[in-house]
Parts: sequence; structure tokens; C-alpha cells
Amino acid sequence: MFAGLRIGEALALKWQNVDFGNKTLKIEQAITQVPKFDSEGNVINRITVVGDTKTTCSVRKIPVADIVIETLKEWREKQILRQKTNKEVTADLIARTSFVFANDDGSVRSYSGTRKIFDRFKRRNNLHKSNVHFYGLRHIFSNMLFEMNENPKVIQQRLRHRDVKTTVHTKNRLYKN
Repeated sequence: MFAGLRIGEALALKWQNVDFGNKTLKIEQAITQVPKFDSEGNVINRITVVGDTKTTCSVRKIPVADIVIETLKEWREKQILRQKTNKEVTADLIARTSFVFANDDGSVRSYSGTRKIFDRFKRRNNLHKSNVHFYGLRHIFSNMLFEMNENPKVIQQRLRHRDVKTTVHTKNRLYKN
């Protein structure tokens, strides 16, 4: 919510992409779902793979707020503790090349698994009746920047939109309600 990442970008983030000193994240990759088809062309399942970002302009270093840096530091400490105390953790979760939000075996998390975690979070915090979904956090980030009267061109760069029209369209959708 405070970085404006797409879900696939957040899930593909590695510790080497986090610069605590300069308070930046380097967005280089994203996860995507690749469908597997049966002989009749029906989707039988989807496989999560790490690949390119949605657009070429999405690849860049982005500045992030202190709350993002502090939360990532806390998360890293929790991962260190999990490695020491949980026998199910079979990977080095804090290695530079490890995913920030890895599964216990070091593999990348899937969209569906992340949605389930987010849904549990909403239930625990009595937000389950709200219409907030994971991608909506990106819109909240955009909305916060517009409310702070940030220049639309700057917001475009922070969201890594190819065209400022997409950014302004997002603002117009947010303010119709």
C-alpha cells in the first residue's frame, strides 16, 4: 500500500532489490501465471513463474516511505527467527537472492496463496465485508499521492505507468464514488 507495487512485483521482489540505506526498491521482475491446457484447449491449471514486469518502464528503482523500510526490516528479523526455530523452513529466507516473501522452501509464492493470506488478514481485522482486494492497495497508494497534490507525472513514475493518461484515468475512477 505504501509502495504502489503490483502484486506480481511484490512477490518477485528479492532481498538484493531492497536498498535499506537509500530507501529504494529495485523492480526488475514480476510473477505471472502461465496456463496449462488440456487437449481441448481448456485451462486445467496455472503455474507461477518469475518473468519480466508488466511493462518495460516498470523496471526501475523506486523510492519508498520509511514505513516500508521499517516493515521490511521487521519482516527480515521475523524470517531470521523462523529459520532458527521452525524445522519446516528448508531455505535461507534472507539470502540476497531469496524472495522477500518466499515460501518455507524458498520458492516464490503464488497469487492464490497470497490472496488467501490477504483474506485471512481482512477477516482477522474485521475488514472481510469491505471490497478491498490486494490490487486495490495500489489504487489507495495512487489516491494518497493525488490527495497530497502530487504532480500526476510524478505519480505516473511512482506507479510505473507507461502513459500519464492511465494515471489520470485511475484518479478519475477513484473520485467518481
